[in-house]
Amino acid sequence: MTALRVIPWLFTIALLLGSAVGQETFRIAIGVDPDTLDPQQSTTTTVDNIMDYVVEGLVTIDANGRTQPALATSWTTSDDGLTLDVELRQGVTFHDGTPFTSAEVVWTFERLLDPDVRNPRRGPIAAIESVEATGEHAVRFNLSEPAPYLVGALSMTTNVILPPSIVDVEGNSYENITHLVGTGPYRFVERALGENVVVERFDGYWGEMPYYEQVVFQVVPEATTRQSLVLAGQVDLAILPPTSDIPALEANPRTEVVLGPSNRTIFIAINNDDPALDDPRVRQALNYAVDKEAIIQGILFGAAEPMDAPMADSLFGYEEVGMYPYDPERPANSSPRPASRRASSSSTSWPPPAGTCRTSPPPKRSRTSCARSASTRRSAPWIGRRTSARCSSRRNRTRRNSTCSGGRRRTWIPRSRWSSSRVGSTRRTAWRPRSTRTPRSTR
Repeated sequence: MTALRVIPWLFTIALLLGSAVGQETFRIAIGVDPDTLDPQQSTTTTVDNIMDYVVEGLVTIDANGRTQPALATSWTTSDDGLTLDVELRQGVTFHDGTPFTSAEVVWTFERLLDPDVRNPRRGPIAAIESVEATGEHAVRFNLSEPAPYLVGALSMTTNVILPPSIVDVEGNSYENITHLVGTGPYRFVERALGENVVVERFDGYWGEMPYYEQVVFQVVPEATTRQSLVLAGQVDLAILPPTSDIPALEANPRTEVVLGPSNRTIFIAINNDDPALDDPRVRQALNYAVDKEAIIQGILFGAAEPMDAPMADSLFGYEEVGMYPYDPERPANSSPRPASRRASSSSTSWPPPAGTCRTSPPPKRSRTSCARSASTRRSAPWIGRRTSARCSSRRNRTRRNSTCSGGRRRTWIPRSRWSSSRVGSTRRTAWRPRSTRTPRSTR
């Protein structure tokens, strides 16, 4: 009967080992079988995380949320905001031996913008009218309107750069990619449907070389089974073990649970079209009546934190607006009696926890387009084996942000934030940070 929002956490657990020096394969238990290995068609964070081992975009995002160079070395925007000039990195080679040049960038974005090729996440680059080569290692994006968010959008897995020769690989076509070819530190080896995806180190990588020679993503749908595999030493890292087991895992000296911030938001929206809820004071009263800390500790086992805005602070457009404190006495004192009587006759529906619910912009333009509760099952932890490989943090929290070279291995888990939804519209996001370089963590 109230509107809440939460940004759940992700977790990993790791089991302490004697030594990881010389270990050739890193094994990661994931909860979903990839529905595609075509970056342009992906909509799942776990699948993105797997592909991020193999492919790269023009830019990346560092641990502080700042845009950093990747396959691009620099970029400038025109004064009118209608052109974006990008200088490309030289000396980069695709896994099939194709040199990385402006031709590959132009081909990639022509495919991304081609309406005949499925692209569920075309929106962030919709302002691009065309891409032209201005040199062997330089391109220009011509825009239909200023798009200050575009450079950040180029870091998405959807927008990674592929070579035109990828369509000639067995099983691939222009419309659908099943065998990835990229410029990343790992190259694609094989995929067994319902079982695993295997990648191996690419010796010709232009950047810092990863520690492990091979990474195997093992498909294990059940969270309890993923956890058991880590504890038994059969995998090195498990994504999203049962949330209820966090306290026990943290107390286990043989495991390491790592939490990390996330911008995924889960909330229950208030239907402002309901006559019982059309008074802002009623909606505010519902927010004051919810003990968010009790939910965080009692249901999410500490794996969340309150929000102070309709979106996470890592998202474009964030601005702090404050939060509703828990004040159970305040609703009765602040809500008008007639509105309270109307609300007493209203009902609450709980739609299935699937998909993404979006509503109209900020307060006062407040007619939500859907009302639903989002599942918190994806906010369970990651668990991984604690090894003696030390990881030094690198630039990109959302991509490969650590490299192991001896010592103790650490992984991390994105946290969430709980908050009541504001009067008016809210938005649910489903983004989660990508992972470390070796291994890269997935959801």
